Amino acid sequence: MIDSNGNHAVLQAFTGEARERLAAVGRKLDALDSRPGNAVLWNAICRDFHAVTRGAAFFDMTALLELCQAVDALFDELRDGRSTISTELREAIATATAAVANMIEEIAQDHPPVADSALLAKLCAAAAALAAQRAIQ
Repeated sequence: MIDSNGNHAVLQAFTGEARERLAAVGRKLDALDSRPGNAVLWNAICRDFHAVTRGAAFFDMTALLELCQAVDALFDELRDGRSTISTELREAIATATAAVANMIEEIAQDHPPVADSALLAKLCAAAAALAAQRAIQ
């Protein structure tokens, strides 16, 4: 993950920004409780989260990238405002964002992130279900 080319400082900058972006995502998700379907909030959530995804891709962190991409796909399905966030879906999102945050902390401590295949499968299934629901509407 950290090589001899001096990427350590860049990686630390990424982890710092990722922490800030994830905190912002959490605040904006909480704000959606009082403003469900708010397009401005959803766009900001997607932008912040996608910044973390881009960092994972830049550093070739496969486990983090796959999880971020699954969350991105789920957020993309939710941002059009046609789907409501059920309690179960809200819990999955909270679990996923916490897992991303935990991976960021592992990376900050020079440990490679470990994939959670069950969580990844759950997120992919949720995004697929929302896409299918939207297709029949």
